Amino acid sequence: MPILELVGVGKRFGGLTAVNDVSFSVDEGEIVALVGPNGAGKSTLLKAIGGMDPPTDGTIHLDGAELAGLKPHRARHAGVAIVLQTPRPFETMTVRENAALGALFGGVGASEAEALRQADRMLEFVGLGERRNEPVATLNLHEQRFLEIARQLGGRPRLILLDEVMAGLNDSELSHSVDMVRRARAEFGLTIVWVEHVMKAVMSLAERVLVLNFGRLIADGPPREVMTQPDVVTAYLGDRAVAP
Repeated sequence: MPILELVGVGKRFGGLTAVNDVSFSVDEGEIVALVGPNGAGKSTLLKAIGGMDPPTDGTIHLDGAELAGLKPHRARHAGVAIVLQTPRPFETMTVRENAALGALFGGVGASEAEALRQADRMLEFVGLGERRNEPVATLNLHEQRFLEIARQLGGRPRLILLDEVMAGLNDSELSHSVDMVRRARAEFGLTIVWVEHVMKAVMSLAERVLVLNFGRLIADGPPREVMTQPDVVTAYLGDRAVAP
């Protein structure tokens, strides 16, 4: 049963159309990858769902409730969490204090003590439990992304949006990240929409792939079927890739 539904969603910046008439639904518990070439509108669409950059046109519903036009904190309280490619931790705080903010301000009404307990649980989940009392500046980029995931999970979202959180990882880190996303869905009952360029991760994790090109949705289906469609190959590699 769909938990997320987009109908005719568009986003314009002045005379530029970044997203154009996009419609799709995501079932509860699905892991859906949103892929496409650079500039296709993927991150813009993700930010529209998460309230960071509201759409110009169309509707976005989470369990029937309208999300389009909500401020980010209102979308968060409605059950939507977003993790961006570039983490934005509070550098004067410890890893644990950063993680606790998700439970404090994520709409679950946790006390400070409860938030810290939730932070400890989520840091263990993402593999940062032993770093909890360190300054956040001691974490490298991919560890800061894991911290951001821990922080968002602390607010108990129903839908989590991930924006290229696996970019730049080595094989070991990538494997750990794929496993973590899979476990997050199983353990916390999440629905996941995930922008990604790392095809190895997409093919091993996504149950369904949506392909954007020039702001339009051009394909929707199982990864191995979608990624061999001629129009998808052309979008990534150009006309010569499918020439006879």
